[in-house]
Amino acid sequence: MSGVKGRSGATLDKPFRDALMIEIKVAVDRGPNACRLLARRLIEKGLTGDVSAIREIADRVEGKPHQSTSLTGEDGTGPVKLVVEIIDAAKRDPK
Repeated sequence: MSGVKGRSGATLDKPFRDALMIEIKVAVDRGPNACRLLARRLIEKGLTGDVSAIREIADRVEGKPHQSTSLTGEDGTGPVKLVVEIIDAAKRDPK
């Protein structure tokens, strides 16, 4: 599948997201309180201790935490040296 101009990253089919967006539009068409009702229900679940609801609320309010990776050298200190070698197949010696 080809990407959309102006968007970076992989483009994937997301049928679940598409179905949710359709149903959200239907709910909003019922009235402006539909989205507030969804938010209220999510908060109610969080208040009962539902960890996934708590995580969703925190991600929406605070933003998802950044993931970081720390790399160290063989001796356990300092940065890792990474060497990338690009080999031209036409110039490579046959083995």
